[in-house]
Amino acid sequence: MIFINIMLSCIATTVMATALTTALPPITKDLGVSMQTGQWLTSGYSLAMGACAAPLIIIPIVFLRGKQENH
Repeated sequence: MIFINIMLSCIATTVMATALTTALPPITKDLGVSMQTGQWLTSGYSLAMGACAAPLIIIPIVFLRGKQENH
């Protein structure tokens, strides 16, 4: 269960980062920023998604440990 959660979080983060990278040229054009700034935005987005995915990984681990200790 934990492995599935980690795997799904990694896949979702990778897919979203890939979609953002694919959409980067129109985004930089619409916002009027350089490609370098757009790449920083992509990196920041990936970092933020990783930080949001961490609780999705940690919460089930803590929950399962609590259930194991009660038995």
